Amino acid sequence: MNWLTASPRRLRILLPLGIVLLAVGTMLVGVGHPDRIFFDEVYYVNDARDFLEFGVEQGFVVHPPLGKLLIASGIHVFGDDPFGWRVVGAVLGVASVWLVWLIARRLGLRLAAAALAGIALALDGVFVAQARTSMLDIHLGFFVLLGTWALVMDLTRVRRADDAVLAADERSRTRVQAPPGSWAAEQEAAAAVAAGEPTDLGPVPSATPRGELQLPRVSRWWLLLAGAAFGAAIAVKWSGALAMLAAGLVWLGMELARRRRVTGRFTRHLPRALGLGVIALAVVPAVVYALSWTPWFVAFDDTYEASSHCAPNGDELDCDGVVGRGRALVDYHERMIGFHLDLEAEHAYRAAAWNWPIQRRPVVFYYETCSQDRLDRVEKTNDDGEVEVPEPCRVAPGQAAEIFDLGNVATWWLLLAGLPILGLLLRRRDPAAWVVAVFYAVQFLPWLVVARPVFNFYTVPLVPFVVLGLALAVDRISSRDAWLSAMAAGAVAAGAVLLGSYGLELLDVGITEVGRWYAVGVGALVGGALSPQLPGVATGPDLDRPRRRWPTLSVVALVVAVGLFFLPLWTGVSAPSWFIKSHWWLSTWI
Repeated sequence: MNWLTASPRRLRILLPLGIVLLAVGTMLVGVGHPDRIFFDEVYYVNDARDFLEFGVEQGFVVHPPLGKLLIASGIHVFGDDPFGWRVVGAVLGVASVWLVWLIARRLGLRLAAAALAGIALALDGVFVAQARTSMLDIHLGFFVLLGTWALVMDLTRVRRADDAVLAADERSRTRVQAPPGSWAAEQEAAAAVAAGEPTDLGPVPSATPRGELQLPRVSRWWLLLAGAAFGAAIAVKWSGALAMLAAGLVWLGMELARRRRVTGRFTRHLPRALGLGVIALAVVPAVVYALSWTPWFVAFDDTYEASSHCAPNGDELDCDGVVGRGRALVDYHERMIGFHLDLEAEHAYRAAAWNWPIQRRPVVFYYETCSQDRLDRVEKTNDDGEVEVPEPCRVAPGQAAEIFDLGNVATWWLLLAGLPILGLLLRRRDPAAWVVAVFYAVQFLPWLVVARPVFNFYTVPLVPFVVLGLALAVDRISSRDAWLSAMAAGAVAAGAVLLGSYGLELLDVGITEVGRWYAVGVGALVGGALSPQLPGVATGPDLDRPRRRWPTLSVVALVVAVGLFFLPLWTGVSAPSWFIKSHWWLSTWI
């Protein structure tokens, strides 16, 4: 049996199970190492401790509370140690791999391509490093994925209901054409009885005219669940609002398309649908976000706002009662917004968003060696004149340990090479390609114009759509001719844009490096989208031939090989210094 094109029961069970076990190995095993706080854990672990002691964070914080509450739950259950700090994030990372598998299958990817998506996420350094670090971004990524899965569940259920209506209408039309009492009419009636449709062997009523079909009634509680998940994402970090916006755009586009497909008109009963969308993807997230601040209201007397601005005798804010506390919360949000808008700081690992698709500047979370002075614990005097004794070495002399959030470059760079293929899929109106593209673009493009410092680990919510995009490119293109034609056309277009940009410079038209390379990416997408217009290119039914096996196997093998090579630097494993340095392929990775 061809494992790439068939879906036997054993593979539907064993493949996701194996992928989840892989994720457990990369994200959960040994999550208590390093055995101390490192990088930004210093903020979030202490905030979680405040929740356990006071019921609310002490001091001014700049992110909503849900992520820190989840960290606190791990500390409460497993203890105030490195494992307790990180275990919830690690478990959510493993669950995210499972969700990617489910989403890939719901989007119509075959088993092998869905497995590629899950494996690529389980072996991606951005996701692995974050899952093993007590920070907020892995919680954000999980809730974004949960919301995406619920949204896709809703869309597929609606699609199936629409298909049933259209199929019934088609059967009705076929039956109308058969003369009453004829053998054909009897066969149609028998088929209707077998399908559970009320009928008799007499004359069949006329079919519903095209364009007058009614949209089927479908329960939309999956859409409400999606809204709740996106609200939880915002309650971890405000950037979750980008995913909520992407979900709204995907949902609206699909609703317009289904109305045109079933009823013949985009606007049929559209106000009712818009009302549902506002409730599910705006009101529900707002309610979930507000509920996440419940501890803040309950333990208000211990909050930063109460201690700083609600002191008796000359309050800056009137903080008595629910209304007063609500005003205090609004003021607190204004201060949080001001912090994010005004933040400006130089940081060695600052990476503008244009660096993200090429993984140019990862963040080093942790790096440790053992110098001779540290081994001998030689005392030193700091700038304040205080004598300090170095901590004991955690690694042996000649060894090093590092954790950096470098994505699996096999996945990220292959996606760039596959942009022409995705352009071809978008041009063919592949719904799965549009879902992935919208979620990626809406969560990425706004960061290009953000002035505040941003970092590579901000890509955690993007990583699932990177792996899904790569899996789609592998799964949807069936013939080698289509692969080569789309990639060749994209390469030609990208090269033309690049050469043209240098030509414009000769005319004193200033083009930045960032602008040039993003123009190249757009050229690759456009070239791939236009490739079906080239003579001899396989399109239409030719693209539905059985998929070739070698593209999927090759990509899986490359992703696994590169992932296992970099895994020690995503998990902080102590190794010889030369081995650690052998992973520094680019100078910007140091």
